[in-house]
Amino acid sequence: MDRPITYGLFIRHSSMAESLFWVMFTQGLLTSLAIYFLLRQFYSSITPFGFIGLLLALTACTSISYYTSFLTPDLFTPIFWTCLAILLLGNLSGRSFFWVTFLAWFALIMHSSTLVAAVLFTIILAIASLWRRVRAVIPVKKTVMVGLLTLVSWLSVMSIHLAHNAPFAVQQAGHAFFLGRLNEIGLLRPHLQKACAEKNYPICKYKDEIPDDFLWGQDSPSRKDGGWVAHKTEYRDIIWNILTTPRDLKNFAIFAVNGTLMQLAYFRIEDTGAMREQTPPFEAVKQYFPRELISYKIAHQHHRNHFLDFSGHNTRQQYLFFGFILLLAGLGHPGVRRRMTPSMAHLLLFCAIALVINAFVCSTFSTVVSRYQGRLLWLAILVEFVAIIQIGTHWYAERKPSRERA
Repeated sequence: MDRPITYGLFIRHSSMAESLFWVMFTQGLLTSLAIYFLLRQFYSSITPFGFIGLLLALTACTSISYYTSFLTPDLFTPIFWTCLAILLLGNLSGRSFFWVTFLAWFALIMHSSTLVAAVLFTIILAIASLWRRVRAVIPVKKTVMVGLLTLVSWLSVMSIHLAHNAPFAVQQAGHAFFLGRLNEIGLLRPHLQKACAEKNYPICKYKDEIPDDFLWGQDSPSRKDGGWVAHKTEYRDIIWNILTTPRDLKNFAIFAVNGTLMQLAYFRIEDTGAMREQTPPFEAVKQYFPRELISYKIAHQHHRNHFLDFSGHNTRQQYLFFGFILLLAGLGHPGVRRRMTPSMAHLLLFCAIALVINAFVCSTFSTVVSRYQGRLLWLAILVEFVAIIQIGTHWYAERKPSRERA
């Protein structure tokens, strides 16, 4: 209910219903393939050793291996944005265009937040295409292509759901997530105090005891009274009334901006809680992969008595993110721009836009969680690495003649 079925199907087929380790191997392969496509377009002179070196640097300095090894669809968000950057800013033809487009579609249909982000990006790109300078970089036909890719992806997810006897929709619980966010930012309870005097919403009988965790809390009204889907019409009506009330809309806009800024800087790697018997992961492994249940029981995730230490990774990510911001600011300096190709400058700006859109969509319609931004950050840092290499190479080439004369 809370996400597309497509990632479940991916687990089913990539594991061949035999081993979850094959899922992680496939996820690593797809992530590496996306990086390979990106580097081939924007760093064509890279050697095999350079490619492996960049992968090692990403593994040592970012959360890429962490999210690639998770059994969640989060890894597909950066894969989609990587492929989209190649389609918009690269120069593809033939089989390469087909495979990058296919990988972009495949990644896009895995997560509902990425589908929403793709719609928002398409709208922004269409508006930006009114300017000639934007059209000189991204032709109108590429903007149309992104729109078609987004449309086909939405229709694909909804059609797959319909084929599995589910509603013709991307997900069934989007209204519950949005209402949970409105509760989190303090707009739901005050609204119900007024609205319940005029309307007989089923949620009104819980208006004085709504928990902070509206989605997952054991005392949540939806858990007590039929679940998320049972109240779709009611929740959508409440959301509409909040967003059409001027004062609530103003407060929502303020929190949307604040949430986006918070999410942008919130990307630390965090260990999960213990997941023992009766938890969804344990029960899923027990039901579908019983031969791996012993491996699950002896794993850190099941029996932990301490947390994994990611302080080193988090420190390196923070410094590198700050370096990415400085590099963006450096695009305003002629010396920096002169030492990198125009496509690399455009790629840096694209990554910044992707980070902002991802932060806005997740924080506005769901909540602020570290993994929402952490899953995408490695793409920006990879582009930062390549840009620094490019700047350093040009700087060295400029200094070499003077040293030879000396």
